[in-house]
Amino acid sequence: MICPNCFKDKENAIVCPVCQYDESHETRVGCLQNGTMLANKYIIGRLLGSPGGFGVTYLAWNHVADLKVAIKEYFPRNLINREASQSRVTLYSEQNKQSFDYGKEQFLREARILTKFDHAHVVKVLDYFEANGTAYIVMEYYEGMTLYEYIGRKSGLLSQQSAISIMIPIMDGLREVHAQGLIHRDIKPQNIYLSSKGRPILLDFGAARQAISNQEQSNSVLLTSGFAPYEQYSRKGAQGTWTDVYGCAATLYYMLTGKVPSDALDRLQKDDLILPNQLVPELSEQVSNAIVAAMAVLPEQRIQTIAEFQSILVSLINIVQPEINKVSEEKLESEISHSNNGMKIEDEKSQEPKAINAAEKAAIAEFAESENEKLVAEFDAEKAKQKSPQVGGKVKTYLRYMIAAAACVLILLTGILYQTDMIRVIFDDEDLTEFLGKPNKGHEFYDEHPSKTNSGKFKEGKINGEDRPMTRDRPFEGPPNNGQFHGNR
Repeated sequence: MICPNCFKDKENAIVCPVCQYDESHETRVGCLQNGTMLANKYIIGRLLGSPGGFGVTYLAWNHVADLKVAIKEYFPRNLINREASQSRVTLYSEQNKQSFDYGKEQFLREARILTKFDHAHVVKVLDYFEANGTAYIVMEYYEGMTLYEYIGRKSGLLSQQSAISIMIPIMDGLREVHAQGLIHRDIKPQNIYLSSKGRPILLDFGAARQAISNQEQSNSVLLTSGFAPYEQYSRKGAQGTWTDVYGCAATLYYMLTGKVPSDALDRLQKDDLILPNQLVPELSEQVSNAIVAAMAVLPEQRIQTIAEFQSILVSLINIVQPEINKVSEEKLESEISHSNNGMKIEDEKSQEPKAINAAEKAAIAEFAESENEKLVAEFDAEKAKQKSPQVGGKVKTYLRYMIAAAACVLILLTGILYQTDMIRVIFDDEDLTEFLGKPNKGHEFYDEHPSKTNSGKFKEGKINGEDRPMTRDRPFEGPPNNGQFHGNR
């Protein structure tokens, strides 16, 4: 049997002896089973995150190329189901077929476009195909965690510097995506991944999700409340770059305050969105106002492009961290080229503000570099912490067993010696032999305790109702402070 985490042979063990992964903790209702083969080369492993309402993502092993990959399965749960131990999906109703097929078409269209992308901050798509009545996208697998998980480990919110330094590279990726005519449509902390090398990566585009929403009478179940803008709740809502601006701003709001923003539909009736700097007074008023401007309920009142929002944030970085401006021009070009894989940042519309200048690029590079170093250090520390309990835990378990066994033996020996001494104080050798040869049948061991005379000798007592003289003349020294008996022999 293959381990669904490290893909090594673990025989029949539940806990893998190689990586210590415990398969019993995983719930896979409606999902592909561990070990399922796809496209004759991908072996399905454990789930990556929790299954959503639209899709399931698995860790998998490409046994042809010998590398781990992530595979996303198109699986809108309101339209299809999968029986236990089956791989093929089935529609709940034939009435769902049109919506399902249209969503699958958009899912594969998006995959085809993303295979052409090679941006450091956008997930890399390696392959896509249809199987089991649905469709799959194969992506690069990154060690790390989602932004949502990372925020949870940082006491529920991030500093202004950390939050902006994570979002600036994500916006770089979005600019390229928008230039190719794609809109993400589902930007939220769960869809931003932080690799163990500190690189933020944008995941899980929502073209198919929106396609299904446009086909259904109700789409609220497919949207993430607090992060989806007003226009996504209407099939006639005009969506564009401003839609992703809202998602980025809502994600920043959550990063800085630890609070999910108010739902866009509720805000349409009464806009009760609390300013970020009212929740966290330490935040810059300028940053707070920029986030709120990018989260305007009506699209026409909102910041329109990612380039515009990014430019505003970069200028505010200079306010918060003025020393960043000291970066040299030479270092600037080198770092930006490395950070963005040499890609040129272009304006999305002619009416946008002018392209990010050299000083702003330097701010981005310096900012991201320092924060990435912190992220790498934190991931390394977390890995070390996760590994040490596995080894230490085994040692501690063995020690517990050894101590318990030694304690049992000690208790047993103490009991035997203690009872033997008690018996020998009362009986002589013949009486002891007689007593051991005739087990007590439920009567009291003795009716009357021997008492002590003035001379320090035992006097006669009764045993099993009979008068028995004490044949051995032993003084009784009385119990010491700890209550144990000591007989002189």
